[in-house]
Amino acid sequence: MHPFETNSADWSALIPVSPGEGPRSTALYRALRRLIEAGTLARGAKLPPTRDLACRLGIARGAVVAAFEMLGAEGFVEARVGAGTFVAADVPRGGGTPSAIAVGAPPDPPLPGTLGVAMPDATTQRVFRALLTRRLARPSPAFFHYGDPRGGRGLREEIAAYLKVARGVVCDAERIVVTSGTQQGLDLFLRAALRPGDRMWIEDPCYPRALDAVRGVGVEAVGVPVDREGLDVAAGAALAPTARAVHVTPSHQFPLVVTLTMRRRLALLDWARRADAFVVEDDYDSEFRWAGAPLASLQGMDASGRVVHLGTFSKSLGPGFRVGWMVLPDRLLEPVIGLRERGDRFPAVLAEDAIAALLREGHFARHLKRVRR
Repeated sequence: MHPFETNSADWSALIPVSPGEGPRSTALYRALRRLIEAGTLARGAKLPPTRDLACRLGIARGAVVAAFEMLGAEGFVEARVGAGTFVAADVPRGGGTPSAIAVGAPPDPPLPGTLGVAMPDATTQRVFRALLTRRLARPSPAFFHYGDPRGGRGLREEIAAYLKVARGVVCDAERIVVTSGTQQGLDLFLRAALRPGDRMWIEDPCYPRALDAVRGVGVEAVGVPVDREGLDVAAGAALAPTARAVHVTPSHQFPLVVTLTMRRRLALLDWARRADAFVVEDDYDSEFRWAGAPLASLQGMDASGRVVHLGTFSKSLGPGFRVGWMVLPDRLLEPVIGLRERGDRFPAVLAEDAIAALLREGHFARHLKRVRR
């Protein structure tokens, strides 16, 4: 006698319908599928009528019907008119129940000042919540269709205006691409401008995620020492004079915190011009200095279209916003936009609109004054 032609006690033991597995129909579907895949329910075996099985398990008949329909849609069972429901003769393979993955305990909350942790500001949070609510109540028409791969023009214009004043960047909205942060910006540059086997200077020591990105696309990372003046350009030229690019954190070197001196900045731009190489300026943490104004950006000093300027709101507002930017030379605009369009299409419009208002209405400038203290 087949196990499923026995009494009701056998059914209850073999098909436990656990509340922890979601709705009753889903739990029953999963239980029956496991039995079919394990061979406990043989191919061609007849399942009991839905009303009978519902009675035996103490659940609604609708839940059993739904479970049978799910199994039928996936090819595990087949219904025969006038005969009932049977396990399929050719049961799908390769599904099964995924094995459990050991997951460690969640990490402890980071301490204030830890790398990658921004300073929460109650006033800014309250303002941003109001701006976001306003846009949720009356969303922009752009919210309902696919937009510009570079990001919304409103936010790009506000970023351009901010960079001109705060960092001396020479740009307009057309040359800005909104990203999810500097890491995405670096990845887009690497895939648009370089090829596997190309060589690229990278600071030694450097930001580990930048090194991962460079190596991840098959580009050879050439470590260039950093001293009290920042990246040693002469050492880089000796190590890899024909490198195609350099990644540098001139405003606030990570992790040594030194600032690239003006002498080194000019030397780096001169090398890039002679070598026909790109300079990726990761403007890390430029908003925060212990004393004095930050030096002008490399991009603002570049007269030959060599510098790609990367920035983010992750340090100033918070990583959770996932909003950064690239300022691109003209010759990289088309390849970067093409990559963006083939990848994640365009940034999230809702957050963009609110951050643009944060910049436009002066809230961001006031926020920086508070968090700098």
